[in-house]
Amino acid sequence: MPLACATPGTPDAGDIAPTTVAASREVLACRRSVAANPEYRPIAAHMPLIEFDRATVVQMGNPSLSTDEDIAALTASSEDIQQCRRKLQETVPRDIPATFAISIAGWNDNDTTLSPLVKRKLTWGAAATRLRTAEAELARRVAIFNALTGMVS
Repeated sequence: MPLACATPGTPDAGDIAPTTVAASREVLACRRSVAANPEYRPIAAHMPLIEFDRATVVQMGNPSLSTDEDIAALTASSEDIQQCRRKLQETVPRDIPATFAISIAGWNDNDTTLSPLVKRKLTWGAAATRLRTAEAELARRVAIFNALTGMVS
């Protein structure tokens, strides 16, 4: 099925889907390796490192602020997550700007939550709640994109 508003030379969903799915799986594997890093255990005590939709009610109600140890772990994990993001940017076809817009919007949602967490201006509970909400919004954006393009994830 051709992409909506396709122009000559624009690939159709059948050509895009395998590359995009493979890139998404690679990025998820990268993020899982970051989450498995023992250096980031202080974060995992407060919220999931990936799959933010798995944040528990207890985590979302946590009134504490980041400690120095938490901030060091958040800073280091953020740098590792940036590497995962770069993998997606290098792998997903550049002729599908919507995929980058969706990714960048999701990354922005995450970063605008983590920044005040590092500055001790946001509690862990509020951060976990925002990230969970952002993950749901990202899933909604992806579902809309897939429905419009005929792609299946």
